[in-house]
Amino acid sequence: LFNSYSRIYGNKKGKNIFLSTFSDKIKETNKKLIDLTEYKKYISSKFLQEYAEIEPIKEFIETNNLDKINELPEEEINECLLYCNNNLFRVVLYLIKFQKIENSNNIDKIHKEDIDAKFVEKNKNIIRLDVYRTFPDLKIFENPIFSKSMHSVLLEFSDRSENMGYYQGMNFICLYLMLLFGAEEEMSLYAMIKLFSLKSKIFNVNFEELYMNDFNLLRNYLKLIHQKLNDKYPDFNEHLENIGVIDEIWLWKWLDLCFLTCLGYDIVCKIFDIMFVYGVDALVEICLAVIEIFYEDIKECDDLITFNKVICNGTIPLDNKQKEKFFKIVYDDLKNNKYNLF
Repeated sequence: LFNSYSRIYGNKKGKNIFLSTFSDKIKETNKKLIDLTEYKKYISSKFLQEYAEIEPIKEFIETNNLDKINELPEEEINECLLYCNNNLFRVVLYLIKFQKIENSNNIDKIHKEDIDAKFVEKNKNIIRLDVYRTFPDLKIFENPIFSKSMHSVLLEFSDRSENMGYYQGMNFICLYLMLLFGAEEEMSLYAMIKLFSLKSKIFNVNFEELYMNDFNLLRNYLKLIHQKLNDKYPDFNEHLENIGVIDEIWLWKWLDLCFLTCLGYDIVCKIFDIMFVYGVDALVEICLAVIEIFYEDIKECDDLITFNKVICNGTIPLDNKQKEKFFKIVYDDLKNNKYNLF
């Protein structure tokens, strides 16, 4: 948080604002974090019940010491990630998991001077426009320093991904990661590289194919979703066709933006956790879980107008009861590999 304030307001001003605003809160929070009973406010009850007594995790909760937690097997890291609702702990688990994936602590730095000049000229204006169009109502975009940092991350990422370049939609993913990692450019870039290097086990391509080659992976996911829907609800695809529903107004948007404009921040956090644990093919399961929740409502739709009232032009209006049902479906189906995706 301190680093974020320094980046947004400049070192001196950011430091003063941070200290004046949060100094008392930091002391108060540090005292609470040492007490395991108080820590329940920050981590889900299921996480505490099942994992807080694991010695390395208990030591981290009590002392913030990462030495032992860094030695946890990846299976236990995954389990922790699936049930953790605390963003600080989530970031720690991500970084440990990334290091285990590549067996290296090296985090590449952003070297803006190394970016090819022609490439910069081609992409910088598109990226700049997309940065401001991401979520224009967010107050954080009122500060040009944050926007400039996000622009740098996207430009560097697209430069490193020579085969991929930049595609619209990456700006939403970049924003989520920057918010998660406190606007740190290097960490956000690192996480973005890791995300797009994840492999689809079903189609044997990297996640970058979601955008590349005429959205190859995305189109394959759509075909698979319709195939699974046809197996479970034989008349459903025909019903969608009859009322004029095309993939571009809902499923495409869900997959293309990893649900970032469709679901609340708390659910999106868990979706990214699930992707890093189970792989990117979990997006298919998540789409099927949402459809299962709204199946009866969609079946009652007589036309595109009533469909849009249910799905709200691609957004997903889940209340608390539906959220609980959604996660139960997703976790149970993933654990039991209901759709044979893994």
